[in-house]
Amino acid sequence: MKFAELKAQSAVKQQSVLMMLSLERIRTGFRKTRMADIQNARRLRNNHANRATLRAARFGHSEFPATGHIYSGTVDPAEVKRRRAKNKVARRTRAAARKQG
Repeated sequence: MKFAELKAQSAVKQQSVLMMLSLERIRTGFRKTRMADIQNARRLRNNHANRATLRAARFGHSEFPATGHIYSGTVDPAEVKRRRAKNKVARRTRAAARKQG
């Protein structure tokens, strides 16, 4: 295969990854995807791990801990709300269990 053909192919693949990420962002209302997650998606684009990368981009923390964290500034507000509600339920459950001994 000629170099130009290979280059064109990789550009198409790159576009498809970026499109997937932007569709995912639109679907979830997520404002900005971090560059690290886009790079991970590119690296893993021929791999089922893509799903994990997209999820990481959506929730603002990566499967590679060094590139982000669940409490970093890129967290989706809806995700924060969900997590807080979950924690609240867990606290109440623990309190009820303590009361019963």
